[in-house]
Amino acid sequence: RPNYKTEKTSQEIENDVDKFLSKMVMAAKEDYEAVQNNEQAVHKLKMLKAVDKQLRKKKLFETFLKKNVLHVLNQWLLPYHDYSLPNVTVRTTILKLLWPITNKAVLNRNNNFEKDLKDSGGLGKTISMYCEIAGETEDNKKRAHIIKEKWMRSVFKKTDNYADLKAMNKQYIRRNKVAPPQFMS
Repeated sequence: RPNYKTEKTSQEIENDVDKFLSKMVMAAKEDYEAVQNNEQAVHKLKMLKAVDKQLRKKKLFETFLKKNVLHVLNQWLLPYHDYSLPNVTVRTTILKLLWPITNKAVLNRNNNFEKDLKDSGGLGKTISMYCEIAGETEDNKKRAHIIKEKWMRSVFKKTDNYADLKAMNKQYIRRNKVAPPQFMS
């Protein structure tokens, strides 16, 4: 018997995303409780491949952002009550996922991305923490720093395209009649 794919309605997609995000929140809670009880925090790790797969789906991108995936990802990255960090594989995967999410969000949701960040439950602070924390790997520190810089540029409306910067500098010099430097001979 042939297996035909049917397109899901937007409501069905939203419901699926809601269920998936609920599972992610539950995994974060279960790991937090496990650490409190001196047990292994493995729930996020068990779910990590599914998270990676779902968050890379282009068709679900807007829905995930609308449903506040950044807040849930923050819950996955936050340190536990004893200040220990989540599993390094979890941290690395989430930071790797945040880079394309950030790029797409900044490009596709120009005015909404700042709101997405505000609704993220402190993800910006968490990313800043990962830039500086002693127990983090150098690669993850670099990833966190790049994400932080990209977010700061988007929030403060700064470009990272050097052709744009050069054009803006030329306009500024012309508009303000800035004289070239005078060198002493």
